[in-house]
Formats: sequence, structure tokens, C-alpha cells
Amino acid sequence: MTSRESPLVRDVEHNYANDSNQPSLPGFIASNAGILYIISAQFFFACMNISVKVINHLDPPVHPLEIIVVRMGITLIGCVIYMIVKRIPDPITGPKGVRTLLIFRGITGCVLIY
Repeated sequence: MTSRESPLVRDVEHNYANDSNQPSLPGFIASNAGILYIISAQFFFACMNISVKVINHLDPPVHPLEIIVVRMGITLIGCVIYMIVKRIPDPITGPKGVRTLLIFRGITGCVLIY
């Protein structure tokens, strides 16, 4: 196989005046979606961590379960809005075939916290 046939070797010739080879912003986002999700998740986790530290320094400090309830409420609202926008069927109760499993998972998760 010659270097011309190999997909791993690119042409050496490059027209620097032509910007058509430059990736567009949507193309950049699509090809780097995974790392961008990780960066945004770390950013929001850092914001949450800072807000918890600030709340704990208040007088009187906020109970940790209150922080968890507010955090999970915000997560629930965000997830339900996302599922409604994406038109996912049964956004709150889940698919009919796994509703009992979801209820069991929720109950065991709630009980095992204590």
C-alpha cells in the first residue's frame, strides 16, 4: 500500500489561503462533545462545592439534608424540562415495563441513606 492510498497519511500540500478546511464551531462541538460534557460537569460540580461551603459558614449553618433536598429538586426540575423538550414519553413515571423497578430502586435508595 502506498502512502497515497493510506488513510493515515495526509497530503503534504495545503492551501493556507483557503479556509474551507477549517472546522466550523458546530463541527468542533460535535467532535469534542465528550470532553466538553466533562468540562461543564466539573464546572458545575465546583460551583456546587463552593456554594455548599458558603452555606455551611452561615449562622446558623444549613443542615446537610436541606442542601441535598434543594440540590435534588434542581436536578429533578432540570431533568423533567429536558425530557419534555426532547419529547420523551412518560418523563416523570418512566416506561410502563420498568415502573415497579424504578419505584423499588427509589425506595431502597431512600431507605439505605439512613
